[in-house]
Amino acid sequence: MNINDLNLPGEDRADLEAWGEHTAKYFEDDFIPTPSADVPPLVELRRVRYSRARLEKEAAQMVDAAHSQGASWYKIGLALGTTAEATRRRYRLVTN
Repeated sequence: MNINDLNLPGEDRADLEAWGEHTAKYFEDDFIPTPSADVPPLVELRRVRYSRARLEKEAAQMVDAAHSQGASWYKIGLALGTTAEATRRRYRLVTN
C-alpha cells in the first residue's frame, strides 16, 4: 500500500506526507530509545536486551583491542570491574 491508495484530499495527503517525513527523520537521525512511563515493560525489556547486546559486542571489541596491544587479563579485568580470571574466561574466544 502507498499513499496514492488512500484517496486522500490534498490537504490530508500533505499532512500525512509531512508527518511521515518528520517521523522518518526522527528515526534516521540516531534515534536511541529511552525508558518511558508510556512504554509497556515488555517493550522496555526488549530495548534493554538490544542495548545489552550492542554493549557486549563493543566490550568484546575493546577487550580484543586491549589484549592485542599487550594489556594483561588483570588490567583488562580491572577496567571492566571484574577479576582477571573471569575476564579471561569470558573473552578468551574473541581475542586474537
